[in-house]
Amino acid sequence: MIDFNPLDRVALRKLLSQTSHKSDYVVDPFSIEEIEAILKFASGNDVNMYQFWFETGLRQGELIALRWSKVDFIHGSVRIEENIVVKEEKGPKTAAGIRDITLTPKALEALQRQKAISYLAGDRVFTHYKTGKGWETEKQIRMSSWTPLLKRAGVRYRNPYQIRHTFASHHVSNGANLWWLARQLGHETIEMIIRHYGKWVPLERRNVGENWANTTTAGGGTRQQRKTAD
Repeated sequence: MIDFNPLDRVALRKLLSQTSHKSDYVVDPFSIEEIEAILKFASGNDVNMYQFWFETGLRQGELIALRWSKVDFIHGSVRIEENIVVKEEKGPKTAAGIRDITLTPKALEALQRQKAISYLAGDRVFTHYKTGKGWETEKQIRMSSWTPLLKRAGVRYRNPYQIRHTFASHHVSNGANLWWLARQLGHETIEMIIRHYGKWVPLERRNVGENWANTTTAGGGTRQQRKTAD
């Protein structure tokens, strides 16, 4: 019925190279000392944005899209339901992306300071330090604010997405509830947390599963329960 093999048109070598290539992107979080240096050298209202960012771990598009109407100072939370990508406002990738995140005292402190700067200027929370308007793109933040800031602070360069990784890895290393952390980050399950930040899980917590397995008997129940039953 056909006079050629449709698969002949598939560039198999190119396709395999795309699917088999292992990403060289690594999680490279900032240390507490680096965060302090970044906030120390941040100029203008940028210090509020970066302090809030490090305390919430938002995606860059979520941070740019954040509106004052989504901030709940009474309950200490913000509603995340918008994301700006290449100047285009979009919804979250998954249903879990729409969420209320709990704010730390430092995050609330940053918002309170920012309120005096941009609350009456427009609907966006974080604004360009020169124009006073909301940030338009991730690249705009990276080029005009983030890169010069790291140079001033003497901090080794990593892209701004590492702020999100920093938030997650620090919470994991401090023994945070992984389901809570997944909700904060907008993940549906803890799978992504384990995959990317598993090595930051405290050693004593890594051994929980092993210790539980060692106390479980083949007949069911723990050794202590078995002894009691006997």
